[in-house]
Amino acid sequence: MRPLSIDVQKFLDSRELFGWQLGLSRVKRLSRLFGNPHRRYAVVHIAGTNGKGSTAATLEAILKSAGFRTGLYTSPHLVNVTERIRINGIPLSIDSFEIILKRQQQFLEKSHATYFEALTMIAFSAFAEAGVDIALVEVGLGGRLDATNIVHPVLSIIPSIAFDHQKFLGKTLSAIATEKAGILKRRVPCVIGKMPPQAARVIEAKAKDMQSQLYDASRVCKVRKSEITSQFNRLWLSVGNVEYDDLRSNLIGRHQINNTLCAITAVSLLNKHGFRISDANMQTGLQSVEWSGRFHVVLQKPVIVFDVAHNSAGMRALVETFREVFPNHRPVVLLGVLADKDYRKMLHEWHGVARHLVFCRVQSSRALPPEKLHVAALKMGFAAIIVSDPAGAFEEAKKIAGREGIVCVAGSHYTVGGLMECIKPA
Repeated sequence: MRPLSIDVQKFLDSRELFGWQLGLSRVKRLSRLFGNPHRRYAVVHIAGTNGKGSTAATLEAILKSAGFRTGLYTSPHLVNVTERIRINGIPLSIDSFEIILKRQQQFLEKSHATYFEALTMIAFSAFAEAGVDIALVEVGLGGRLDATNIVHPVLSIIPSIAFDHQKFLGKTLSAIATEKAGILKRRVPCVIGKMPPQAARVIEAKAKDMQSQLYDASRVCKVRKSEITSQFNRLWLSVGNVEYDDLRSNLIGRHQINNTLCAITAVSLLNKHGFRISDANMQTGLQSVEWSGRFHVVLQKPVIVFDVAHNSAGMRALVETFREVFPNHRPVVLLGVLADKDYRKMLHEWHGVARHLVFCRVQSSRALPPEKLHVAALKMGFAAIIVSDPAGAFEEAKKIAGREGIVCVAGSHYTVGGLMECIKPA
C-alpha cells in the first residue's frame, strides 16, 4: 500500500495541532454539510476503556459471515491510518481516502476540525458511499462528547470501564462511567460487559433515565466451561435455551471472553432488530476474526508477542494471559509508553512474571521518557535497560531472550505499530 500523498499527510498533521477538543458542535455542523452520511446505515456504537476494538472486530466478523456488508471504524491505527476505516474487513484504499478527504478539506479547515473529527467524517462518508448495511463505530475518547456520538445506533455496547485518560474523563470510575454512558440513546438497548460495581451503577442509572434496556453479557451468556490456548479461546455456553459447545475465537486471553460475550449478546439483540444471523454464522465469524496487536504471536524462535496493552487494566489482562498460555516462561518485555499513563502500575503488573525489561522511546510527541520507566523498574527490582530506538530495542530484547525465549512488545499502539513494519508476521 502506497503512503498518503504529501499534501494529504501535511493536512492531517495540521489537524493534530488542535489535539483533543471534546464536543459535538463542529462535527454536527460538518455532518449536515455532507448530508448526514451516518444516517444511511444501521450503527452499533461501542464505548469503554478496553475491549472496544476486539468487541467491534468480533461482531464485524460475525456479521460478515452472515452476508452483511459492514463498516468498521476504530482507533488508533497500528501502521497506516486507513486501518481505522474498514469496509467488509478491508481497509479503505488510499485513493478513496484521499478523494473523500479532498472533497471535505475546505470545510474541515474552516471549522478547525481536529484530527479525530476529520477521520470520523471521512469514515461516515466512506461507509455511506460503499453502501454498508451496518457500521460498528468505536468511540475515540470517552463517549458523551466524542465526535462519534452524533450517531443514533440500533444498539450500544460498553465492554469495560477502568482508569484511563483521567485528564479528560475524570479521576474516579464513576466519573469515567458517566462519560462512557453518554453514548446511551433513548429506548436503544445497551450491552455491558464485566466492570466494577461503581461503574455499573452509573450506567444502570443512565439506562433507566434513557429508558434503555440494559443487557449484562455475563448474565445473557452462561459460560459452562472455558479454555485458553496459544491458538484460540474455547467456550461452552448457553444463551437462553440454546447451548453452544466448543465455540472458538481467534482472540486469545481470559479478558477476551468478556468481549466475545458482549458480541454474542449483541448478535441476539440484532436478530430481534431484524438482522438474520444464524448460529453457524456466529461460529464461523468467531473463528475468522482477526485483530492485530491483541496477544498476537507474530514470530517463533524466539516467540514474539505483540499486544497494545497501554494502561494498567490492559497490562493486567496481558500478564494474566501470559501466565495461562506460557506458565513456565519468563518473557523479556519491551515497553514504550505514553506520558499520560500510570506507568508504575503498568510495570508492577509484570512483577514475578518477567525479569528483564527493555525500554524504548515511543515515536510520538506524547511519549514518556524511557528514563522514567528505567528508574521505576530498577526500584522494583527488575533488570532493565534503555535502547531508545524501537528497532534497536527489539533486537536487544531478542538477544536477551535467546532462541528459545519469549519477547513481548507492549505499552502503546505506537510501539507495536512501529515494530510491525519491521518484521513479517507469522
